Amino acid sequence: MKLKLKVFVVLLILLSLSCKDNNKTEIPTAQNIEEETSNTNKLIFEIDLKTSEPDDFSLFLNDIFLNNSQFMNISIKSKLNSNETEKVLHFEFPEGIKPDRQMFLALGTKKEKEVQINSITISYGDLEHVITKGNLLQYFTMNKYVEYNSETNTLTTKSVDNRHNPIIFVRPKILDSFQDLN
Repeated sequence: MKLKLKVFVVLLILLSLSCKDNNKTEIPTAQNIEEETSNTNKLIFEIDLKTSEPDDFSLFLNDIFLNNSQFMNISIKSKLNSNETEKVLHFEFPEGIKPDRQMFLALGTKKEKEVQINSITISYGDLEHVITKGNLLQYFTMNKYVEYNSETNTLTTKSVDNRHNPIIFVRPKILDSFQDLN
């Protein structure tokens, strides 16, 4: 319970610090927008997928090092509505947050499903990794609740011992590529 309270307080502080009160009514120009997007160090994870059952997908970053010698876990949830089976999910983390040790995507726990991933893009600053459905296993591993069919490039989630917690983990080679970036 104490850990949840600490995580909540840290997230609340991060949100309050990231919300600036700008009284300027300056209209952004295309040049200003381009400079902002190319110079920001935001971790962005986009996944283009199709699923047989709508569910809640969550992206987790564990053991994120903060500049005060503490670590934090962060998650962002994206929901597919009951009428959605195909969507591009966009997960964006605050500036300066990058994966240190572990990043993984939970494929939803409500129902067993088939998930076809068309592409995944993971970017931080100017570095971008684009993963296509054909090379998914080079960049991700799956837990025991996920089976991958390499012929159809389909992930099938399943229950094991009455539990359903399908997760795909980002391999360390992607995480390591972000470490030397500011």
